[in-house]
Amino acid sequence: MYQDLYNYLYENTKNRYIIELLQYEINKRIYYFGNNFINPWEKSCLDKNKIKQFITSKYKTLRSKSLINNHNLVLSDAYFTVNDELKKNCRVVVPWWTFKRNGIYLKDTRFQKLFYEINQVINNARLDELISEGFIKKITLFINAGEQLIVSHDFKAGIFSNDLGFYERIFIDILKKLNIPTFIFLHGLPARYNNIDDNRADYLIVWGDKIKENYIKAGVDSNKIIVSGHPAYSKPLKKKLKNSLDEVLVISKAMNGAPSISNDIILSDRGNCLLYLKLIQEILKEFGVKKAKLRIHPSENPDWYKANIDTGFFTIDRDNLINTLKKSTLVIGPTSTVFLESIYWGVNYLVFEPSINDIDLMNYPLVSPFDGTDNGIPVAKNLEEFKNILINKKSVESEILKDYISPEFDLSEVFSKIKYGK
Repeated sequence: MYQDLYNYLYENTKNRYIIELLQYEINKRIYYFGNNFINPWEKSCLDKNKIKQFITSKYKTLRSKSLINNHNLVLSDAYFTVNDELKKNCRVVVPWWTFKRNGIYLKDTRFQKLFYEINQVINNARLDELISEGFIKKITLFINAGEQLIVSHDFKAGIFSNDLGFYERIFIDILKKLNIPTFIFLHGLPARYNNIDDNRADYLIVWGDKIKENYIKAGVDSNKIIVSGHPAYSKPLKKKLKNSLDEVLVISKAMNGAPSISNDIILSDRGNCLLYLKLIQEILKEFGVKKAKLRIHPSENPDWYKANIDTGFFTIDRDNLINTLKKSTLVIGPTSTVFLESIYWGVNYLVFEPSINDIDLMNYPLVSPFDGTDNGIPVAKNLEEFKNILINKKSVESEILKDYISPEFDLSEVFSKIKYGK
């Protein structure tokens, strides 16, 4: 008996490879619904989204260039300012599926036309059209055209922000087939570790040694993991962390839009996004806190929160995160990369992960360092532990930051593999 729709579609198709490439898109159409998200699937199908697509396509067309000199080309949609660093040694070409990642778009009329046709279906089509025989054939044409494009322009490497998305998986496979090095540049502190996700490319670039250690424990080959540091966090660390209830910032407990590809289908209750805040509010009020700022995930809808939380206590923060952290005296939140950013900017981060047997409110297992296994990071898994941390003014040891983000940003190993190949 089939356990979910995706597995049924996978088992009953003539082209399992294409269905596997479409796995995230299929799951998005099934699970990414609800006005708690800023861009749920039902909203992505509205006509106004087509205006955005039109503007984006025009921007890419204007930024596109025909390249005569193909020397040292790297395809990269890495986050942050990574492309700025790559441009010191490479010519960075931004993939067609991304937007404004600091590089040029490669001009190829035939390929671009096919891409935009594919992209229209990816962004707007119903499930039956997405998995139709006609669209699967078009994807096969697109893969062949992508391979010809890479070969004709002599790319030296591909650096990707993830290996879950439809386009990322296609081009990772194309480049690997052509024996061209591929990299995943991890964009945050992972909320899950396994040997499937983030492991499809030749190399995985992580920020620090502790993250590498966690991937090794999950079964990823240590030889493929490169520690790079982070381009924004290279100056000396602050020793003393602010740790008071004067200006509290709370980080929301967000839902996933679609299940991670490596996981079984894990369903979450969006009511627990609100429960998480209720629990924090209850404790803070006991300690005399009358108001707090709330920072929601970029995927979440602030209007939904405002309609369902105590707006007399919580004020949704819309400022630049760095500005907000500089004003805060304590951050309370779940598993999040904001943990590292908070420590970097000198503010204690109280990890609050209500859980039973290390399964959190969203039914996902806790991972290091949010599971309490790191002695330098206090973690509250229930209200009593939360109170205890506040009463005793326990704080993260700021020195642990260097374990999770190498103090110097260094891509020399990446450049070496680009230059000399795998």
